[in-house]
Amino acid sequence: MTSLATRIAEPLASTSHLLDLVVPPLAACHALDDFADLVAAHGHSNAPVDARRFVRRQLGLVQKVVIERVWPEWEAALVADDGQPGQLVLERFFIPPAPAFASTSSSPTSPGAEIALSSYAVLTSVLSAKSASTIPPRSIELATDLLTKLVHVFNVEDMYLSTIAASGRFAVGPSGSVSEDEDDERADPAAVARFDSSLRHLSGVPTRAANAWGVMRDKQKGRARPDFPADLETE
Repeated sequence: MTSLATRIAEPLASTSHLLDLVVPPLAACHALDDFADLVAAHGHSNAPVDARRFVRRQLGLVQKVVIERVWPEWEAALVADDGQPGQLVLERFFIPPAPAFASTSSSPTSPGAEIALSSYAVLTSVLSAKSASTIPPRSIELATDLLTKLVHVFNVEDMYLSTIAASGRFAVGPSGSVSEDEDDERADPAAVARFDSSLRHLSGVPTRAANAWGVMRDKQKGRARPDFPADLETE
């Protein structure tokens, strides 16, 4: 079966066609619970979407295609045809709403946390020196704006709770604080590695964003340019 990333990268007939492809997996991840009408219109799929399987196997590549190609190419059409909801659908691939962070019985990490963790990896990769020189300037703007929002929605503590703590070997107190139980086994090495990787992505956001912004400005000399997000400025 053709992957979602491949399908949305191909020529599409309309914004309705695009939404028919991207809404079902987002709805399965509870990332569109506040857009009932949109889900009713575009949320039907030929086969049920396994949210856990999607975020583990397809999400990262879908995010890359969305930020580098789909969003820049379809942004104006989505706004014209569907208004704010149409554009917000693409944002939900990177910035999940509160319902998506609810825990599930099938996975220790919520779909929302999986989306956020993947977003840090993909967006910082997009802003790397190698990628920034080859993608549209609008992709750099979008990636930077998304990271500016993401750092407020999903911070270091959230990363920890969604990786090491979610491995079931750490105790989470009633106030939300996290502490290691002396009787617990050592933390899951895979969870520790994922936390460390995510932390590196987060800590590198200001530098990568600033460098990519410089690349974008070089590409757009003589044109009006937006200001660099104040939240990502470093001393």
